[in-house]
Amino acid sequence: MKKLFDCIINSRIIIFSVWLIATLSLAVFALLYESKTSMYFAPPKGSPSKHSIELVNASFANLTHQEPFALMVSRASKSNSTLCETTDEALLQTITSFNEKAVALLKQNTYFLKSADYFDAKKNYPGAAFEFCKNDSFIIQAVFNTSWNGLKEVKIIRQQVKDLFNEVFKNNKEFKVSFISMSCLFKDVIDGTLMDMVKLDSISIVLGFVVVALFTKHLSLLVISLVNLAFSFVISFGISYFVACFMDVVSFSSAVQSATCVALTFDYSLFLFSSIKRDISLGKPANEIISNMLKSSGHVILISGACLALVFLLMMVCPTNVIQSIGLVNGITIVVIFSVSITNTAALLALFPKFFLGEKFDFWKTDYLNPKRIKIIEDLDAEPLVSDSVPLKETCYAKNCTTHKNQIVKEAKIQTAIKSLFSKFISKKWISIIGILIVAAVSLAFTYPFIKMDYSIDIAQTVPRNSPTLTAISEFGNEYGNGLLEPYYVVFNKTSPTTNSLLDQTAFTLMQKMAQEFIDVSKQFTGNLSYLQINSSQVIAPFFFKKPISVREFTLMNKTHSFQFMMQQVAPHPEDLSVFSMMLTPNIPMTGKGADKFIPVYRKVINKYEPEFKQLGIQITEYGMECAMIDAINGLFDGFPMVIGITCGVIFLVLCVAFKSFIAPIRLLVEVFLLQIFYFGIATLIFQFGHVHGNDALLWATIFVMFSVSVGLACDYDIFSFDSIYQHFYENQKQALNEGYVINFRDCVLAASDNLLTVMTAGIIMIVSFSGLMLSSIDMLLQFGTCLVFDLAFDTFVVVPILVPAFSYLFGEKNMYPGNAINKKKILKGVLQAQECEKTQL
Repeated sequence: MKKLFDCIINSRIIIFSVWLIATLSLAVFALLYESKTSMYFAPPKGSPSKHSIELVNASFANLTHQEPFALMVSRASKSNSTLCETTDEALLQTITSFNEKAVALLKQNTYFLKSADYFDAKKNYPGAAFEFCKNDSFIIQAVFNTSWNGLKEVKIIRQQVKDLFNEVFKNNKEFKVSFISMSCLFKDVIDGTLMDMVKLDSISIVLGFVVVALFTKHLSLLVISLVNLAFSFVISFGISYFVACFMDVVSFSSAVQSATCVALTFDYSLFLFSSIKRDISLGKPANEIISNMLKSSGHVILISGACLALVFLLMMVCPTNVIQSIGLVNGITIVVIFSVSITNTAALLALFPKFFLGEKFDFWKTDYLNPKRIKIIEDLDAEPLVSDSVPLKETCYAKNCTTHKNQIVKEAKIQTAIKSLFSKFISKKWISIIGILIVAAVSLAFTYPFIKMDYSIDIAQTVPRNSPTLTAISEFGNEYGNGLLEPYYVVFNKTSPTTNSLLDQTAFTLMQKMAQEFIDVSKQFTGNLSYLQINSSQVIAPFFFKKPISVREFTLMNKTHSFQFMMQQVAPHPEDLSVFSMMLTPNIPMTGKGADKFIPVYRKVINKYEPEFKQLGIQITEYGMECAMIDAINGLFDGFPMVIGITCGVIFLVLCVAFKSFIAPIRLLVEVFLLQIFYFGIATLIFQFGHVHGNDALLWATIFVMFSVSVGLACDYDIFSFDSIYQHFYENQKQALNEGYVINFRDCVLAASDNLLTVMTAGIIMIVSFSGLMLSSIDMLLQFGTCLVFDLAFDTFVVVPILVPAFSYLFGEKNMYPGNAINKKKILKGVLQAQECEKTQL
């Protein structure tokens, strides 16, 4: 191990150069990373939506390669007549002019609606209830091919439409224009996430800087933290950009990654600097300070960081692409953070010892790592550097000594108080048992809300609350029904050559019957779900008529220009209708809220009629943007028990190997169980029972990601805390066996109090860093930040100072089994061999 530390120190220039070059090389990609993320849900393999998309792609490709959008012009003041029926000739002319120019502006795309059709819609087919002008607003509905660069074009189109609107309406404040589409929503997500990242990370960095500075009291060391933060942030974001090129990375991942960068960088800095601070006080030379830092804090950071990264990477076992991407990019981020923190900190200390460690010689003229110079230091260490005449509190320097030495390292009052309380807590076993019971009681008090916890699929929780698109969606839904922008299609495809037409009277009648059943089954949605009910006007083409029609009537109407225009929405070839779709438009918003309720009901209807259509040579499939999302999230939670089992199993094995113990990982799993109930219970009370910001449950992503984060952080602090007990035991075991005395395990547990203040300070840094998320305008980040703050607070101030020492004290030396037994055999074998050698020499 010493050779490895020497290698890191000797390679200080190479290490720093590698991180610097990597940062500069990836800086551009790091800036582009957020724009590469998405809100797309890929359907899981083997799911109904995956199968349906494959079938629809083969028969009606236009349906799966389009993105609907709408321009809506609305009037603030109420009027007795709609805008389309206004008698104000000037206003009518303005509306007509805007409609024509807007269509011309977007003429490079395929549109559902043209200016001539707009005002003639009701005249040409009076049976239609599908209208484009209601009350005090009108819309222009269109569709983009999904190959377009939505994020880039939305910004351009928004500005063009705004300029056109101001030109035509003469900056009339009574009217406003809104642009509504999924790409608009995603553009708001990116803009809002970037704004939140800048605002929240600025706060977190300042607060984290202050906490570490107050703890270490060495401001020069904080420069290393800031350099490490910059390296970690840019490199992890740069690598994540390339990940996003090959798989869909969900939009809020960047905010979670940036918060993790800030929190863990300062967290790891605290542990590294605590070792440096102690050795500086003891007057050790620079090379020894760096080696001790790598041996103690560096080793623990490596294990805990690896566990945290492993927990995230285990999310790759999920069948859902979105969760896989969250696990991969966050796992990469954590690996980068602990790699940079350990190696770059050592490299900077070795490069600039005078600045960081208080060197009293000219580094540029002296090779402080020169073996001869180290020998001089070792010789000087053998002599007292402070004479009896020098007061202990004064500093004395020796020639070529890297740092000054203090005879006594004075503990802070809070450290002394913590040790005193710690000692009393593990003085009696019944006190430890009571401590465990109190912690369990506090956690289990939230069992009821934990059991009642539900999840939401509403992607509005990933969008900033001040998003103009969200506001426009609400206004649009009130007038026209949200389903027009996120419809649910039932696609009919003639597959048998013996079938004359989809408009065979038997097939046509069966389709009408099926359409009526969709309307009937929707009546079961009542109360808060009544918006999912549909009527005949929400079942569009060829069944959007208020009364049933015959095939002959339908065929005649199909010959009119306006009717064919409507049919373009639901048929790729309106002239022969070999393929067409039934379009259902339940009033769900584009954010998908409520889709998990109606899609299973609609699927039952499809499954019911599928055999009858199959006999007629007609293939029937579903298609809807929400279908893939529902299948992905359902598949995710169906596989959640497997993910929990694999995660706990892997962590159990890792800790078994790291601490050579069976009790340590079992204790950790108990801690994780209590932590999950505690913070999820509180979050359910706040967001589900309390309906914060109108939400009725936690977002699905919050629940899944928080589980992994919570397990990782529990490992993190448990390892930091238990490592002192572990080290103290094995450092004294050999001496105890040689001298024939038994180790008092209580002394080993007391050793944990040495770094308890450091662990609690690290917890405070994490709480401060992640608490910034609670100020986010995005509900998902608010939920995530709230869960993390309660999780960290309970872990830092309850679990670590109570459960870890209590369990360790109660189980005694069994905490070290089987490692202690294996090590004991090795030591005794060595003693016997030494005795035999002595006898041989005699």
